[in-house]
Amino acid sequence: ASLSASLSASVSASLSASLSASLSASVSASLSASVSASPRSSLLSQVRTPGSLTSKTQVPGRWL
Repeated sequence: ASLSASLSASVSASLSASLSASLSASVSASLSASVSASPRSSLLSQVRTPGSLTSKTQVPGRWL
């Protein structure tokens, strides 16, 4: 009884530790990825919008 209790306790402790570690790692990785991706996307949109504005203004300028 003591052997099975100690085995189940050690197995449950190691499983919960590995699960919490993998969950925290995946959550932190997804959070850091979304945080790092959002400034990049906003910067890209800011860079793309002047490019589209200049291309729109250049095309009527060429036609004029």
